[in-house]
Amino acid sequence: MVKLDNKREGRDMSRKRTVYSAEFKTRVVLEVLKEDKTLNEITSANNINPKNLQNWKKIFLIKSRILRLELY
Repeated sequence: MVKLDNKREGRDMSRKRTVYSAEFKTRVVLEVLKEDKTLNEITSANNINPKNLQNWKKIFLIKSRILRLELY
């Protein structure tokens, strides 16, 4: 394995990261919170990684708690 400048060893760094809009993240998180479908069903239908959706849900819940505290 050859170490290349600014690249990890043995990894192809040519893949682009997908950027999701805030509206999309909110929509799928709300879909999870409805509990009509499983997290895996939602991620499969939207072609996203389950870990991403778990992280978005966690952030959503934290921010909603902060907002609730600021309003009262």
